[in-house]
Amino acid sequence: MADSFLVYYVYKYCIFDSVWIGCFKSYNSISMLKVILIDDEAAPLDILDYFLNRYFVGQVQVVDRARNIDEAYRKILQHNPDLIFLDFNMPRGFGYDLLERFPVRRFDVIVMTAYPAYRERAMQYGILGFLDKPLDPDDFRLAVQAVIEKRRLNPEGEYFLRKN
Repeated sequence: MADSFLVYYVYKYCIFDSVWIGCFKSYNSISMLKVILIDDEAAPLDILDYFLNRYFVGQVQVVDRARNIDEAYRKILQHNPDLIFLDFNMPRGFGYDLLERFPVRRFDVIVMTAYPAYRERAMQYGILGFLDKPLDPDDFRLAVQAVIEKRRLNPEGEYFLRKN
């Protein structure tokens, strides 16, 4: 009986009343995404934090920040995040050096870089989104919304295998 009610509800109110997105957000919501911000510079970390708090309050929680690859590795193991924002050009290593340590992972990655040439290499690691520096608020919102939607459709997460 409950399933038939849901089908009727979705059919009557979500499709025909043009509230499709809000309907599924309320019915099939996900818990807050745990996020780690990784960049060697303080300013991009502050901007990311600001954008997340401005556009995704109640949907994401920044659990930590890291300023280098080794620190990021430890914090990912500690917090088990759903999403990391990763600067690809870091001191003492590149973003892919961090991802090499996780050949199988349950977190999504949005890469931030001022060097578009890194995109091709990053694609080998199952990157979900790319943001060019300086960060554009519209591109940022689209990238984070893609992660939220992916997690809504697959709340258990998906294991990404690095391509050889």
